[in-house]
Amino acid sequence: MRVYFDTNIWIDYLWGTHKGKKIKKPTGEVIDFIIGGKHKVVSSVFLFTEISSHFKDWYILNKIIEEGFSYRELANLKKRKKYSRLTKEQTREINSYLEGVAGLPWVDAVDLSGLGKEALDLFSTLTLDYYIDFADSFHILIAMDEKCRYLITKDEEMRDRASMFLDDYSLGEEFGVCRPEEFLAKVATERT
Repeated sequence: MRVYFDTNIWIDYLWGTHKGKKIKKPTGEVIDFIIGGKHKVVSSVFLFTEISSHFKDWYILNKIIEEGFSYRELANLKKRKKYSRLTKEQTREINSYLEGVAGLPWVDAVDLSGLGKEALDLFSTLTLDYYIDFADSFHILIAMDEKCRYLITKDEEMRDRASMFLDDYSLGEEFGVCRPEEFLAKVATERT
Protein backbone atom coordinates (compact mmCIF):
# COMPACT_ATOMS: atom_id res chain seq x y z
CA MET A 1 0.00 0.00 0.00
CA ARG A 2 1.16 3.52 -0.79
CA VAL A 3 0.24 6.37 1.54
CA TYR A 4 1.08 10.05 1.73
CA PHE A 5 1.95 11.90 4.95
CA ASP A 6 0.96 15.53 5.31
CA THR A 7 3.70 17.81 6.64
CA ASN A 8 2.31 17.69 10.20
CA ILE A 9 2.86 13.92 10.32
CA TRP A 10 6.46 14.32 9.14
CA ILE A 11 7.07 16.98 11.78
CA ASP A 12 5.89 14.56 14.49
CA TYR A 13 8.28 11.98 13.07
CA LEU A 14 11.24 14.35 12.76
CA TRP A 15 10.85 15.83 16.24
CA GLY A 16 10.73 12.33 17.61
CA THR A 17 13.70 10.89 15.77
CA HIS A 18 16.01 13.89 15.59
CA LYS A 19 15.34 15.42 18.97
CA GLY A 20 15.76 12.14 20.82
CA LYS A 21 12.14 11.99 21.91
CA LYS A 22 9.58 9.29 21.40
CA ILE A 23 7.46 9.78 18.26
CA LYS A 24 4.02 11.04 19.28
CA LYS A 25 1.14 8.59 19.25
CA PRO A 26 -0.58 7.76 16.97
CA THR A 27 2.01 8.90 14.40
CA GLY A 28 4.51 6.39 15.79
CA GLU A 29 1.95 3.60 15.46
CA VAL A 30 1.26 4.57 11.84
CA ILE A 31 4.97 4.51 11.04
CA ASP A 32 5.35 1.13 12.78
CA PHE A 33 2.50 -0.20 10.62
CA ILE A 34 4.09 1.17 7.43
CA ILE A 35 7.52 -0.30 8.22
CA GLY A 36 6.15 -3.62 9.49
CA GLY A 37 3.98 -4.16 6.43
CA LYS A 38 6.60 -3.10 3.93
CA HIS A 39 4.35 -0.29 2.71
CA LYS A 40 5.59 2.94 1.13
CA VAL A 41 5.13 6.59 2.03
CA VAL A 42 5.26 8.92 -0.96
CA SER A 43 7.24 12.15 -0.63
CA SER A 44 8.30 14.89 -3.02
CA VAL A 45 10.48 17.96 -3.38
CA PHE A 46 7.39 20.02 -2.62
CA LEU A 47 6.94 18.22 0.70
CA PHE A 48 10.62 18.71 1.58
CA THR A 49 10.28 22.43 0.82
CA GLU A 50 7.31 22.73 3.15
CA ILE A 51 9.05 20.79 5.94
CA SER A 52 12.14 22.99 5.72
CA SER A 53 9.96 26.12 5.80
CA HIS A 54 8.27 24.94 9.00
CA PHE A 55 11.60 24.29 10.68
CA LYS A 56 13.01 27.62 9.51
CA ASP A 57 10.00 29.41 11.03
CA TRP A 58 10.54 27.48 14.28
CA TYR A 59 14.19 28.55 14.50
CA ILE A 60 13.34 32.18 13.69
CA LEU A 61 10.47 32.23 16.18
CA ASN A 62 12.79 30.97 18.91
CA LYS A 63 15.35 33.64 18.03
CA ILE A 64 12.68 36.36 18.23
CA ILE A 65 11.39 35.13 21.60
CA GLU A 66 14.93 34.79 23.00
CA GLU A 67 15.49 38.46 22.14
CA GLY A 68 12.39 39.51 24.07
CA PHE A 69 9.88 39.93 21.26
CA SER A 70 6.43 38.35 21.13
CA TYR A 71 5.52 35.59 18.67
CA ARG A 72 2.84 38.00 17.41
CA GLU A 73 5.64 40.12 15.97
CA LEU A 74 6.98 37.25 13.85
CA ALA A 75 5.56 38.44 10.51
CA ASN A 76 7.00 41.94 10.84
CA LEU A 77 10.35 40.83 12.26
CA LYS A 78 10.91 38.20 9.55
CA LYS A 79 11.20 41.07 7.06
CA ARG A 80 14.39 42.18 8.79
CA LYS A 81 17.55 40.52 7.54
CA LYS A 82 18.60 39.56 11.07
CA TYR A 83 15.42 37.53 11.57
CA SER A 84 15.15 35.97 8.14
CA ARG A 85 18.37 33.98 8.07
CA LEU A 86 19.38 30.79 9.77
CA THR A 87 22.81 29.98 11.10
CA LYS A 88 24.89 27.51 9.12
CA GLU A 89 24.35 24.95 11.89
CA GLN A 90 20.55 25.36 11.71
CA THR A 91 20.64 25.00 7.92
CA ARG A 92 22.78 21.84 8.24
CA GLU A 93 20.35 20.43 10.80
CA ILE A 94 17.32 21.01 8.54
CA ASN A 95 19.18 19.49 5.59
CA SER A 96 20.05 16.44 7.68
CA TYR A 97 16.34 15.99 8.52
CA LEU A 98 15.43 16.07 4.83
CA GLU A 99 18.29 13.78 3.78
CA GLY A 100 17.25 11.40 6.54
CA VAL A 101 13.67 11.27 5.26
CA ALA A 102 14.72 10.86 1.63
CA GLY A 103 16.99 7.97 2.60
CA LEU A 104 14.41 5.95 4.53
CA PRO A 105 13.77 2.57 2.86
CA TRP A 106 10.01 2.96 3.35
CA VAL A 107 9.90 6.37 1.62
CA ASP A 108 9.37 6.72 -2.12
CA ALA A 109 10.55 10.16 -3.26
CA VAL A 110 8.72 10.91 -6.50
CA ASP A 111 9.46 13.15 -9.46
CA LEU A 112 6.75 15.72 -10.15
CA SER A 113 7.74 16.45 -13.75
CA GLY A 114 5.08 14.09 -15.10
CA LEU A 115 2.16 16.12 -13.78
CA GLY A 116 0.13 17.28 -16.77
CA LYS A 117 -3.07 19.13 -17.65
CA GLU A 118 -5.30 16.72 -15.74
CA ALA A 119 -3.31 17.43 -12.60
CA LEU A 120 -3.60 21.19 -13.13
CA ASP A 121 -7.36 20.83 -13.62
CA LEU A 122 -7.62 18.87 -10.38
CA PHE A 123 -5.47 21.46 -8.60
CA SER A 124 -7.81 24.24 -9.81
CA THR A 125 -10.85 22.30 -8.64
CA LEU A 126 -9.38 21.75 -5.18
CA THR A 127 -8.25 25.35 -4.67
CA LEU A 128 -11.08 27.23 -6.37
CA ASP A 129 -14.16 25.04 -5.88
CA TYR A 130 -13.34 23.51 -2.50
CA TYR A 131 -11.23 26.32 -1.01
CA ILE A 132 -8.44 23.96 -0.09
CA ASP A 133 -5.19 25.73 0.75
CA PHE A 134 -2.53 25.82 -2.00
CA ALA A 135 -0.09 23.53 -0.20
CA ASP A 136 -2.80 21.10 0.91
CA SER A 137 -4.19 20.95 -2.64
CA PHE A 138 -0.74 20.08 -3.90
CA HIS A 139 -0.40 17.30 -1.30
CA ILE A 140 -3.76 15.85 -2.37
CA LEU A 141 -2.81 16.12 -6.03
CA ILE A 142 0.51 14.31 -5.53
CA ALA A 143 -1.07 11.60 -3.38
CA MET A 144 -3.81 10.95 -5.93
CA ASP A 145 -1.43 11.07 -8.91
CA GLU A 146 0.86 8.56 -7.17
CA LYS A 147 -2.08 6.21 -6.51
CA CYS A 148 -1.81 6.47 -2.74
CA ARG A 149 -4.63 4.77 -0.86
CA TYR A 150 -4.59 7.33 1.97
CA LEU A 151 -3.33 10.81 2.74
CA ILE A 152 -2.75 10.95 6.49
CA THR A 153 -3.04 14.33 8.20
CA LYS A 154 -3.94 15.99 11.48
CA ASP A 155 -5.34 19.03 9.60
CA GLU A 156 -9.08 18.91 10.26
CA GLU A 157 -10.02 21.61 7.74
CA MET A 158 -8.09 19.85 4.99
CA ARG A 159 -9.79 16.55 5.80
CA ASP A 160 -13.25 18.09 5.80
CA ARG A 161 -12.81 19.93 2.51
CA ALA A 162 -11.08 16.98 0.83
CA SER A 163 -13.88 14.67 2.00
CA MET A 164 -16.45 16.93 0.33
CA PHE A 165 -14.45 16.74 -2.90
CA LEU A 166 -14.06 12.96 -2.68
CA ASP A 167 -17.80 12.53 -1.99
CA ASP A 168 -18.82 14.83 -4.86
CA TYR A 169 -16.62 12.92 -7.32
CA SER A 170 -17.29 9.45 -5.80
CA LEU A 171 -13.59 8.85 -5.18
CA GLY A 172 -13.80 7.69 -1.56
CA GLU A 173 -13.38 4.03 -2.46
CA GLU A 174 -10.05 4.69 -4.18
CA PHE A 175 -8.53 7.39 -1.98
CA GLY A 176 -9.10 8.72 1.51
CA VAL A 177 -7.90 11.61 3.64
CA CYS A 178 -7.86 10.67 7.31
CA ARG A 179 -6.37 11.26 10.74
CA PRO A 180 -3.69 8.83 11.94
CA GLU A 181 -6.22 7.17 14.29
CA GLU A 182 -8.70 6.72 11.44
CA PHE A 183 -6.00 5.22 9.24
CA LEU A 184 -5.11 2.66 11.89
CA ALA A 185 -8.78 1.73 12.36
CA LYS A 186 -9.34 1.42 8.60
CA VAL A 187 -6.34 -0.81 7.97
CA ALA A 188 -7.32 -2.96 10.96
CA THR A 189 -10.77 -3.58 9.45
CA GLU A 190 -9.32 -4.09 5.94
CA ARG A 191 -7.13 -6.91 7.29
CA THR A 192 -10.10 -8.78 8.76
